[in-house]
Amino acid sequence: MKNIDVIGKIVDTQGTYDDEGNELTAPTYIAGVYAQATQAVPEWVGYLEDPQPTSFTRVYAGGATPTRYKFPDEASLEIALEAMEEPSSPGWTPPAVAAPLVSPVEFKLLFTAQERVAIKQLRATDELLEDFMSIIEDPRLTHVNLGLSSVIEGVDYLVSVEVISLQRAAAVKTGEFS
Repeated sequence: MKNIDVIGKIVDTQGTYDDEGNELTAPTYIAGVYAQATQAVPEWVGYLEDPQPTSFTRVYAGGATPTRYKFPDEASLEIALEAMEEPSSPGWTPPAVAAPLVSPVEFKLLFTAQERVAIKQLRATDELLEDFMSIIEDPRLTHVNLGLSSVIEGVDYLVSVEVISLQRAAAVKTGEFS
């Protein structure tokens, strides 16, 4: 099981209280109920917060950047958590699966160091690979949609020129870091 951390509601505006702790003004909350995980939870991709925050409510040892999910209510989160324990849990219907989005740097990091070196060497003589990688490196690009047909074709091309295996291509297409 992934390391899932239930955050719950996130305060938007702090409440105010008197010296005795009595509430003067109630806090307000950002819509939704939140959870985050140290690794992507594929079953929750439809709840992926987009865009991902740049700072998180909770952080993890070792500098791991969490992935945050937003659920419409506590009941939806509870059902999703139960489904993680029992994949055939009744009442759980995952939302439509959206393709993962990664930053251009994260896209490159989906490849091993040896694969990145092979890509760099090959792109000097391969116009198709040079074109694909120049798009990935374009400074205007904010994210790479791993479900986009041109991205899938680019990854498949790396298989055809024997830079990566079919198994590695499948991992890259789902956003699994090696």
